[in-house]
Amino acid sequence: MIPDWYLPSVLRLLELTVQANVSFRIAVCIPTSLRLFQSYLNAIINERFCPHTKKWLWYRWCNIAVPILLLFEISFCTLFTINTIRQDYQILYKISFNLFIISALLHMTACTAVTIYRRNEKNQTIDQISIIVKLLCLITFGIVTPQVTIFHNTFIDSPTCHYYVPPYQALCEYILIISNALFHLTIITDTRNLRFLIYPRTCSGECEPVNPENFRKGGKFEHCRSQYHLNKKKLMNNMKMKETTF
Repeated sequence: MIPDWYLPSVLRLLELTVQANVSFRIAVCIPTSLRLFQSYLNAIINERFCPHTKKWLWYRWCNIAVPILLLFEISFCTLFTINTIRQDYQILYKISFNLFIISALLHMTACTAVTIYRRNEKNQTIDQISIIVKLLCLITFGIVTPQVTIFHNTFIDSPTCHYYVPPYQALCEYILIISNALFHLTIITDTRNLRFLIYPRTCSGECEPVNPENFRKGGKFEHCRSQYHLNKKKLMNNMKMKETTF
């Protein structure tokens, strides 16, 4: 008999219900490449604020490790997402779940340290809020991680037929998931000012450096190249129509 005051466990829902499992697979697998690319870009940005001295060697190591740890986190999360306890490999699920927790904690620690200690003179309010949120999420995640890991490992070893757990255990799971998700959302603020430059191409198709002289009035890139070719094509078509008419 399940007490009425028990709450549903998210991790057990992912195991026991098809809808939750499929939704979680989609949420984890689809944005994988974008998250890795964003982490790589963030590492490049952080490298600009790192003095190339022996004193800051640990910073460079942490900065390099952040995308790698995120790759491990996503990989292990994907493994225990697509692998189930009852129908697949129980030991693989257990290993991937525990390694996901470890890699997530290491990634959050390294990313927070890199964000806090980077030297940026133009630190805005949104950056300070992002650092505070990262730090709070890291502390919260670290506090509830042992409880969630131990309790869920007991479920992995002896699966039950329902997903209801005591309120304290359920709240720990909710806090762990929310803190991890909120931490990853703060990464968006770190790359909010990133811009991509599209280099104009020459007639041969090769890229050439952006020279301000080329974009001034009278320069070869004064007008949009695509619009220039479009106008030229229209002019050629009009000339052909006139020749046909005569």
